[in-house]
Amino acid sequence: MSSAIAPIRTVGIATGLALAALMVLALRVPASGQSLGAGVRMAAVAPGEVHVPRTGAFLKVGGLEPGGKSVRAALPVTNVTRGPVDVRLRARMGNHDLDRAVHVQLRVGGRTLASTTLAGLRRWTSSLRLNKAEERVVRVRAWIPEGAQNTTGRRVAVDLELDAKLTKVSRR
Repeated sequence: MSSAIAPIRTVGIATGLALAALMVLALRVPASGQSLGAGVRMAAVAPGEVHVPRTGAFLKVGGLEPGGKSVRAALPVTNVTRGPVDVRLRARMGNHDLDRAVHVQLRVGGRTLASTTLAGLRRWTSSLRLNKAEERVVRVRAWIPEGAQNTTGRRVAVDLELDAKLTKVSRR
């Protein structure tokens, strides 16, 4: 009985292997000629004195390359207190992979709050004054300059932390 089953078993194994090989070839992901750029995700973390409209990321990009195009985003910030506040910003990140490669510029109107690397943005920016109920838009631009090394496929999630300090109104 085993001699009659042996050829059937051999044919079954060969058929199974052939089907498995066809499945691997049919379901493989095709190669791409594009390089995998760096990815940056930036979300705002605001205190109770100011309001930012989004709780998730306001800037998401996955394809930044050295010398490539920059990415831009806008972050509206509103004072929700009864008086003026001075607002500062800084970056908080879990890893240091792109600290020196990614450059970030923060602008409000014609004024630059910061223009530095992610590593430099770990320090507080200069202050931005927001009067009662005033909204200003922080324009964010991120890029990787030509010549940056070791950025391919790296990712960083940045929490852009806002700090607000109530200021006293001088009465005359």
